[in-house]
Parts: sequence; structure tokens; C-alpha cells
Amino acid sequence: MVLTQRAELQAFVDEHALENILWITGDVHMCFVGQVEQNPTTRGQSMWEVCVTSGNLNPLANQIPKDQFPWASENAHLPLLTFDPASNTVHVEFIATDGSVAHSQELSLG
Repeated sequence: MVLTQRAELQAFVDEHALENILWITGDVHMCFVGQVEQNPTTRGQSMWEVCVTSGNLNPLANQIPKDQFPWASENAHLPLLTFDPASNTVHVEFIATDGSVAHSQELSLG
């Protein structure tokens, strides 16, 4: 069986019981916060992913599953990530072009 690079990374996380991992991705022309897998059953599948865009729009952002991606936007936002190693959390904010907070969420990385 051939594993994708993503599946190989997830298997490595599971095999070594790694914690405090946050996936930061881009170039899909949308912003979102979500779990790596829709129905996670392992540590490697339960990791959080934050996606940012350089400004191009992707109208498909409104069609991704809400149970996996609690927030998504086709518009560009400035991401602000604040890590707290003592609590194994990261606070994620997406700032809209008008300066307002479009989304705010605290993620557990443990």
C-alpha cells in the first residue's frame, strides 16, 4: 500500500506519540481552521490545521464540511497565532481587511 505524504506524517506522529503539532498550510486560496481528518480516531488524525491565503479567492470555502472545519472563509485574512507552551494551546485569530476579528479560536495541541 502506498501512503501519501500526509498519511506518512500522521503515522509517524502516532508511532512516536508526538504532541504539540499544528499544521499551517496555504495556497488553496481560502482561510480555515480544521482538523486534519474529518473523523479522527488517532493522534495523527486529530491534529489541527490552519490555512491562510495570499489574497486569491476560492468560493469553495463555503462548501467544506463544518464538522471538520469549524471556520472557513473565501476572503483573505491576516492570521495571528499566539502559542502557549505551558498549556499546549494556540490561540488563532483571523483579522479581516477592515481590522475586525473574523474568527477567534483556541486550539488544544496536546
